[in-house]
Amino acid sequence: MENRININQKLNRLEADIVREAKQKADKIMQDAKSSIENIKNALDEQRTFLQEHRFTQINEELEHELMDVKGELARSSASALLAYKQEMLGKIITEILSSFRQKMLQDADFYYKNYLTRLINETLDLVMFKEYYIMLNSRDKAYIKKHPDFLQGFQKKIHVMDETFSDDDIGCIIEDKQGNVKIDQRLSKKIESNERFLRTKLSPLLFEGV
Repeated sequence: MENRININQKLNRLEADIVREAKQKADKIMQDAKSSIENIKNALDEQRTFLQEHRFTQINEELEHELMDVKGELARSSASALLAYKQEMLGKIITEILSSFRQKMLQDADFYYKNYLTRLINETLDLVMFKEYYIMLNSRDKAYIKKHPDFLQGFQKKIHVMDETFSDDDIGCIIEDKQGNVKIDQRLSKKIESNERFLRTKLSPLLFEGV
């Protein structure tokens, strides 16, 4: 029970670290965006002053309409550019968060194997019922399990390690039946899409407030 509490606490701290980093990046983007908007406003004020000082009385109304058209077009263009910029930054932030998560997993091997990978395998074993289970890993994790054979002995079902491996740039596992007809892909690269949707849901209110 105590170990489970420690695991939950560690997961909560990890999630808090990632969300805090995301908020910091979001705050930076918002400050940059506000600065860009202020520059546009200043440019509009300068244009208005120029037109007011140099216009002729007889075309005053025409110039005022022209100024309003220019201002409206600039506002629409700036809003569109700002939205595109924020969307680009949001994508970069999500990529950095996922990369940061992967790095944290690699740096804390004890946590990765005893908690993250163990949890993935247990989740997969709960999803399917095979007579025999075969697991594919990256070469780094395969070497770890070869060095620590007791790792797989901790599961209630017998698991065979496959000779084939996937890229060391990825983490997680693939579990399949003996014939390879059914595969459950639990690699991080395959989870990115759902992770991105989750992060976009969490971060969008921070980035797109007022858009």
